[in-house]
Amino acid sequence: MQVDRQLDDGALKAAFQFFISAVRPIPVVVEAYRHLIDPIADTPVPPISPRALIACDVSVSVILDLRSAANRVLANLTMEQLQSDTRDRDAYSACQNVAPVAH
Repeated sequence: MQVDRQLDDGALKAAFQFFISAVRPIPVVVEAYRHLIDPIADTPVPPISPRALIACDVSVSVILDLRSAANRVLANLTMEQLQSDTRDRDAYSACQNVAPVAH
């Protein structure tokens, strides 16, 4: 699930994308700032606060489980792309296909 939020941190004002992913067994992790601090960025990043990591309970009815080969085909992703280094621009771009397929 992808949720857009607006953050106003003094001079830094930008829309961040929050990615929600389930990890075994039950915890859910919401990680912000990915697009600002991953080395995939082309331009220098402004000074930012540490990452925000939030654990919470959620209730969902539909999950796109990418452990399944059939679902990876549906999302047009390979295990190599999912496990690639963050510097791999092609794999990073391919992973953006997950949101449209999940919806």
